[in-house]
Amino acid sequence: MATTAVKSKETRDVVIIELPEVLDYPTVNKIRDIMNKSIDMGKPKIILDFTKVKEINSTGIGIIISRVRRAREKGGDIKILKPKTEVRKIIEVMGADKIFDIVNNIEEGLSLFEMKID
Repeated sequence: MATTAVKSKETRDVVIIELPEVLDYPTVNKIRDIMNKSIDMGKPKIILDFTKVKEINSTGIGIIISRVRRAREKGGDIKILKPKTEVRKIIEVMGADKIFDIVNNIEEGLSLFEMKID
């Protein structure tokens, strides 16, 4: 059975959310809640760790996209960390690769946040 646990941690001033294998509706709602809480607490820089994700649908991508504007309004952004080939294809078909930076490792994501000039 696929894991659905969502974990988060903070590195420097960036919240890293480790996503499970399957991003179904209840799991994506948990992720949305974690992102909302992070943004509301003044931590709008978020990396979504997609390394374990095997399944996501358009609803999942849509909910994640809906948080980008809120994060950017608060001076942050959302980066996607290393999605598997199949998941990346879905991200690209949805056009989300034009909205999010897709990074290969956490250091790259952290560097992109540090390079951003407010």
